[in-house]
Amino acid sequence: MVVDRQRLDDLLLARATEGLDAASELELARLLAATPGLDARGYERAVAAVCFAALGTGGSMPGRLRARIEQACRTRD
Repeated sequence: MVVDRQRLDDLLLARATEGLDAASELELARLLAATPGLDARGYERAVAAVCFAALGTGGSMPGRLRARIEQACRTRD
């Protein structure tokens, strides 16, 4: 199967920012199955990092959420 990388990127970004409907989830699953080794959660980490950075030190992020994000960043390296 030839993977449409632009479509795959679009679906991954949409999942990370707004969520997907059932049909799009199925399409994404098919594309991911045809793309072994792809970091499917990379967009979600990138979106979280941008949101985390945008909050800066004056943000009101709950402590538990901040800890989960920091832990996720440490474990992915």
